Amino acid sequence: VCWGPRARATGAYLVGRQHIPLERASEAMADLFCAPMGEGTLAGLLVDAAGRLGSFMAEIVAALRACPVVNADETSVRVKVGLAWVHTVSSPGYTHLAIHENRGIEGIAAIGVLTGYTGTIVHDGLATYDTEGLATATHAQCHQHLGRHLDDLAKHASQTPWACAMKVVLRAAKQASKEAAAAGLSRVPDAIATPIRQRYGEILTQALLRLPGDVPPQRKHTGGWTNAEREAWNLATRMRRHEGQVLRLLEDTRVPADNNEAERSFRMCKIHDKVSGHFRSWEHARAFCTVRSYLQTGAKHGCRAMDLLIRLWTPAGAWLPSVAVPDTS
Repeated sequence: VCWGPRARATGAYLVGRQHIPLERASEAMADLFCAPMGEGTLAGLLVDAAGRLGSFMAEIVAALRACPVVNADETSVRVKVGLAWVHTVSSPGYTHLAIHENRGIEGIAAIGVLTGYTGTIVHDGLATYDTEGLATATHAQCHQHLGRHLDDLAKHASQTPWACAMKVVLRAAKQASKEAAAAGLSRVPDAIATPIRQRYGEILTQALLRLPGDVPPQRKHTGGWTNAEREAWNLATRMRRHEGQVLRLLEDTRVPADNNEAERSFRMCKIHDKVSGHFRSWEHARAFCTVRSYLQTGAKHGCRAMDLLIRLWTPAGAWLPSVAVPDTS
């Protein structure tokens, strides 16, 4: 049987967009469309689709490297019997997903999107982003991640005052940046930003003064330090060391206060892991990430998933963001 563009696109849609397991996708094709497509054929559709997206992925990489601000993150998925890491670099207009066996700078360097990047990377504060390989970029840390750490500390009475006060400062910084951006300003005026920075430093000083000493002992439960105090020291020193990253949105109103853009990018990878099970091969895992990059970028430009997939098996070829002519295929 030779399947046409719509049949292939429908099979790829069920597997790559709706994350239906192969057996159930095969059943759906037969019951709904009288197209009894085998599981092996369905398994090969995403690989075939990914092979047609070389020019698209190259354009996405170039577009992201030209963006002044990007969001980056990583999450774990299962490939065969082990863990792998899906890395994402995204912006409001583009999504790039790639899978690698390493989480850290090895994976980032191998994927190559952020290598030599000179814009601002918004991330969760993972130590990987402070390595020499990403030294050409400016960095900003996600306030949502910091807020979760502060919420955990606020559960301990001894740390509640400064943790709650710091959350107020982070909200003030976000609001100031949002209002400045709405007014067409590239940065928050000093009259507003300076008091926020001063209050930020004062709170961290208060947090460190509440602790038993300057540095906690290397081993837990020694030296009169509680676990909450150790966690408070770690967070306070980190926020002091990276003040410029935490408050980057005051210097550049294009920088978002959170990293939600990146986290949304690979949410479907986690859903696939839960619904369809882990990937059986690296080939299929890479193909899934490539197709998801295509569909998510297209959605950001108002394109329907089925239309995007049908194009892959027609003379029109893969949709490209840079091509503004209407699709009449």
